[in-house]
Amino acid sequence: MSSGTRIAILLLAAAGLWGGAPAQAAVFLSTKVDRANMRLGPGLDYPVRAQFRIRHWPLELLDRYGDWRRVRDWHGEEGWMHKRLLSPARYVLIRPQHALDAQSATELQRKQRTIRLYRAPHMRSRVVAFVQTGVSARLEDCDIIWCKIRLPAHAGWVVRVALWGLDEREFRE
Repeated sequence: MSSGTRIAILLLAAAGLWGGAPAQAAVFLSTKVDRANMRLGPGLDYPVRAQFRIRHWPLELLDRYGDWRRVRDWHGEEGWMHKRLLSPARYVLIRPQHALDAQSATELQRKQRTIRLYRAPHMRSRVVAFVQTGVSARLEDCDIIWCKIRLPAHAGWVVRVALWGLDEREFRE
């Protein structure tokens, strides 16, 4: 084993990404339709807990029961949705201000409640747009710090911690 490989393994181990029992990565889905009910249980006989009135809203998959999926939204609300209402298409939520941690708070324009969308994955890159928090965006690519997202009018890079709908171990290409 080369010294470079050993160093990489040590860095991964220190970050908790190597060794031990592998933690199961979170799975995320999105709503497929403009109006989707989340129910208290897996069936139409259960009361509606919440209704999503937007297509491409990201949800975390927690469990499966037949054609039903137990999901969680970014608020932490859990419930059951029929699989016909869900898509594997990857969308993320631009986190609202109160959900942002200190690291991404510098990225937030407090008065406008927007985050910067950059042309390239670094802070010195040109800002291509200001994106309102609380909207969903198509996830295209991610590295350890940045994610590329696509909105109807713009595409660009945002700081990863400003997004909900990603597993911390997930990297896309």
